Amino acid sequence: MDDVLPAAIAFAGGSVSLSSATDSGLVIGLVLIAVGTVLAVAYASRRLGE
Repeated sequence: MDDVLPAAIAFAGGSVSLSSATDSGLVIGLVLIAVGTVLAVAYASRRLGE
């Protein structure tokens, strides 16, 4: 489950930003993509450190 969470958050962010025509929807989408990216990097660095 931990493997899929960053990708799911980034995908949700992309979906929100693409489907929303408002500025707030775009910002929320970009924030979700950024959170997904941070989680993916943290997960990868943790796995490489083991």
